[in-house]
Amino acid sequence: MINDGYVRELLQAHLLRLMKPSPNRDWARDLTDSDDLLRFAVCLLIDILSGALEAEVVASQLALLDPPQGDDVLTDLAKIADRIPELPPGSQEAATRLTERHSYVRVLELGSFTRHCFFPRRLPTDVEDVADVRNHLLAQPAGISLAGVDCSWTGDSDFVWVAPSDQLAPILDGEAAATKVNDLLGLGLSRGAAPTGHAELVAVHYGSAVDVSARKPTVFNAVRRWRTGYYLSFYALDGWGRTHRCSGVDTCCAACAGTQPCVRERVHRGLPRPPDGSVAFYIGVADPPKGDRKALLADAFTRLMTQLSDNERATHDS
Repeated sequence: MINDGYVRELLQAHLLRLMKPSPNRDWARDLTDSDDLLRFAVCLLIDILSGALEAEVVASQLALLDPPQGDDVLTDLAKIADRIPELPPGSQEAATRLTERHSYVRVLELGSFTRHCFFPRRLPTDVEDVADVRNHLLAQPAGISLAGVDCSWTGDSDFVWVAPSDQLAPILDGEAAATKVNDLLGLGLSRGAAPTGHAELVAVHYGSAVDVSARKPTVFNAVRRWRTGYYLSFYALDGWGRTHRCSGVDTCCAACAGTQPCVRERVHRGLPRPPDGSVAFYIGVADPPKGDRKALLADAFTRLMTQLSDNERATHDS
């Protein structure tokens, strides 16, 4: 059972006490005023308590925001997302270089893939352009190289989300791969470029020799898709986040097992072009996700309680 009063107390103790009192807004109330905002608050606490975010920096940025126009606090939070440093000074979690053991995969919706990689100046994306790219992918089951693609390789807020290829490979090779990927990665995509109007997915495998810094994501990387996505922060400082599947609770997270159904995830900064050696593969059309937002919020609280237990144990041991 989520106790929003307890979350407010934690916010006050670990974040809001660092801010000067403001007559214009009550952040403890603002960040717990709905299920979406309560999940944001819980994830923010996980990131602060784990050391992935620095409380003083977050507090200083919150203090710069004007009173909200209307009640869309998430819009305000998105304004400061780009001003939160990637890693706090002295953090245990250094950016991790890509190695052969950590070859990455990026999953995109076909419409976005077509627009970003082949027709970046043509808006909106033409249906015939999408069909041409789809046919090209289907005709090349071994994948198509992106070596000649000269476009920026970015995502929301200039960040790109990736997963380890060794974890995704068994899923991509199985039946109903697109539907499973949409669920397991917590993408929550229900609309897209498929003729049926559903999401149609493409996987881009990075080359093994690529040199790119990637790190565990934080709540501010996900804020722009907060209401449609299924992001949860993760407590372990092992350089990886863990996805939450759209359809229900990921029991592995409670034990930090790092196995299915959780998928490890990282983010990296946008690049001038797709990474060297990148190859795109067609995944397929995904059924709309069967989302369980109650399970999402419940697992957020489970992750927070695990973080608090870890911190208490570390304090006791020291």
